[in-house]
Amino acid sequence: EKGLRGIFFSEFDIIVGPKITYQIPEGLISGDVFECIHEYIITKPSICGRVISLNTFQHKIIGFPKGLEGPKYPRNVLLWNFCFVFNADEDEEVLRPYEPLIRKLANLSEVLEKESEFISNPTTKQRIQFVVHELFTNLTQFGHCAIPVDESNTIYLKLITTLPQPPPVEEHQVPVLLATLDSIRSITSDWELSMQQILPYIDGVAHIRRITELSGVDSITVCSCIRHLLYYRCARLIDVFQYGNMYKTTSAIGNLLENSELQTQCLRCIIRSEELAPPPIEKVFSMYCYLKQGVTVQEWCMQYDPISLNIDERRFIAFAVLNGLLQRIDKYPLQLNMKSRKQDHSKQWLMSMLNGETPTDKISSLLSMGHMDVVNTLKSDKDIILLTK
Repeated sequence: EKGLRGIFFSEFDIIVGPKITYQIPEGLISGDVFECIHEYIITKPSICGRVISLNTFQHKIIGFPKGLEGPKYPRNVLLWNFCFVFNADEDEEVLRPYEPLIRKLANLSEVLEKESEFISNPTTKQRIQFVVHELFTNLTQFGHCAIPVDESNTIYLKLITTLPQPPPVEEHQVPVLLATLDSIRSITSDWELSMQQILPYIDGVAHIRRITELSGVDSITVCSCIRHLLYYRCARLIDVFQYGNMYKTTSAIGNLLENSELQTQCLRCIIRSEELAPPPIEKVFSMYCYLKQGVTVQEWCMQYDPISLNIDERRFIAFAVLNGLLQRIDKYPLQLNMKSRKQDHSKQWLMSMLNGETPTDKISSLLSMGHMDVVNTLKSDKDIILLTK
């Protein structure tokens, strides 16, 4: 199970030294384990005030050690730490939103100590057990908490989860906008000028390399802007539409017959004209099912004549790919005779890409060649085979 596994409060006791005073669940961090790590939990004053993360065999512990010096404290110093506990193999994406909370909790506890001796006073310190319990319960169940400490102070914390990082952006991919321009402008203030330059060319047809050429914006900036749109789920990436492409249905294709909302969205998206009647959904379903290994989009068009059915073939394919109904079957060139290829300097540019892992779409974009020209060039070489997957 992912997420927060526990919270504990640790302090330096003048009799027993560093110890865990309160923790939830009880026994989460054993005495033996704490003995091995306490010097990183209750640290020297010189390294207090920073996030510290450490791993045990079973757990990852993140804390923010605090220390206050003054003659009113035994040994002239007060040291404590609120620590959050996770599984040892927890993903960084899960951990990252908790670090601001840990920092804020530590700083709030310092303010409370300065104002009312919340940590050092034996009477008020007993309330820390309640705070630890409420923190863990509310953050794991609701992602936020409002814990009253006394008549004047309340601890407010809210877990703000971050979106997963988008995948790498390749120049041969085609961005498709999923949000309105007004929505996009609300999340692109830092990219305003560059984004405004490239947005007119994001039409669901042009690949990123072409958008770079048309907009006059450098490739690195265009890719950064596209990743920004992907991060906020304002865009998705699909393959370049070509009549030589092949697709196959996924296990989700049955949703088209069962989900009425998906049916409505599909028909609205794929038709050429709203003035003409859309085709029956059963016909659309059978047309999707015809696409498979060995059948190109061109052959599909010859079979069904989509124009006569008021269907735009480009949008027909794009809708299914974006909704997980279709999957692209691409070609990946693999070089067989390495020795002869090393001596063939006329095709040196292909060598690094003939590894069975680089799709012909990418090769076509990188070399600024037509896709079919690339495919035909590869097919004409007896030492190269095209894998489809």
